[in-house]
Order: sequence, then C-alpha cells, then structure tokens
Amino acid sequence: MKKLKRLLQVIIIILIGSYENFFKKVKILFYTLIFKNRQEWYRKFITLDFTQDEAVEYAKLFVNNDVELNMIPELNDGVLKAIGIEKAGQ
Repeated sequence: MKKLKRLLQVIIIILIGSYENFFKKVKILFYTLIFKNRQEWYRKFITLDFTQDEAVEYAKLFVNNDVELNMIPELNDGVLKAIGIEKAGQ
C-alpha cells in the first residue's frame, strides 16, 4: 500500500510539478467551472430582461444550488422556493 501511495505521489509530481501546483490547478479548474456556469446563467437572465444586479444574484443562487441551464423545464415554484426564490415570475 505504501509503495502504491508513493508511486501515485511520484506520478503527480512528474505530471503536475508538485503538490502545491496540483492543488493550485485543481482550485483554478474548480473556480473556472463555477465562473463559467455563473456567466451562462447571468447571460440567460440578462436576455430575459433582468437587471444586472438581479442577474448576478440569481446566477449565484442557481450555481450554488447546482441548477443547470438544461434543467429550466423542470423548475417550478417548489424548486425555486427551495433554492431561495420566493417570488417566481415577478
């Protein structure tokens, strides 16, 4: 088991450079994915005539609650209330 663990450590160091670089790259990837999703939602809300502030707020809510654009048909009052939106359609 220790040999396998060490082998994985060596592979990571060879591929990434170091543990620090590995975690830095994982963090960048994570934030990139979140930022991309937030941008997609932001653009969607802007095209629906939401204000910039509303678009930012709702984009954060949807991303933080793992709601994706392809889930729009499934959104109903119950789902929206569960993620913190009390007044749907207003």
